[in-house]
Amino acid sequence: MMRKVTALLFLLLLAGCGGESDMVSFETRLASFEPVEGYAERILPGGQKIWVAETTVLTGADTVDAEVMPGPRSPMISVTLNENGRLKFSAATAASVGKPMAMLIDGDLVSAPMVQAPITEPRLLIMGDFDEDEALRIARGVVPAP
Repeated sequence: MMRKVTALLFLLLLAGCGGESDMVSFETRLASFEPVEGYAERILPGGQKIWVAETTVLTGADTVDAEVMPGPRSPMISVTLNENGRLKFSAATAASVGKPMAMLIDGDLVSAPMVQAPITEPRLLIMGDFDEDEALRIARGVVPAP
């Protein structure tokens, strides 16, 4: 049960992810609040410095489905990972407990939630400050076309 709750609590806070294209770039990357060789310094919304790996853990290619669901304040997106994505994310979160995991949409660093425990479930929830149209655009764009 704890793993399911942890997976559900792995949230992405989106702020102003807009644009005209229906495709979005979805990525997760290893990160640190301290400088790490090979990581690029970035700034989180709110101004906090963070260092983000150049290589990705997950991309849209690791997803199989995304759908919009009602959220407490605004719509949220449920993203289902394929088996390869689930395995990669499980391994990355197991090695990153107590560290941030950077989340990027369209190349913009939008959040870096702390990994509380290995996340082995294939489902992630993306929550943020966006309207129904933006949530639909993100959900359609996260999963690559077949």
